[in-house]
Amino acid sequence: MRAHSLLTFLLIALANLVGCVSAPHQDRAVESSIISLEDAKALISSGKVKTIFQPHHGPVFLELRDGSSHCFNQPYLDWVYDFVKENNLRDKVDAMPVE
Repeated sequence: MRAHSLLTFLLIALANLVGCVSAPHQDRAVESSIISLEDAKALISSGKVKTIFQPHHGPVFLELRDGSSHCFNQPYLDWVYDFVKENNLRDKVDAMPVE
């Protein structure tokens, strides 16, 4: 179990250096491009985001309805949830765990 945690930590650290690799679906890794906070806001607001996945550490992952995925660094932990709630966007996102 400890080796698995270390491997996860190393993958997240590497993703922050070269791009994002998420595992919101435990059976496969997903290549994601890093986008700006403003681009993330625009995607969420437009209804193009199917799933928001926030791991305990690292970037937030957005799975889009077209099958692509992106990630971004949020200003503080749970920012993405606050943004969705404060802007009444919950009905535009299919899945957003830990609300």
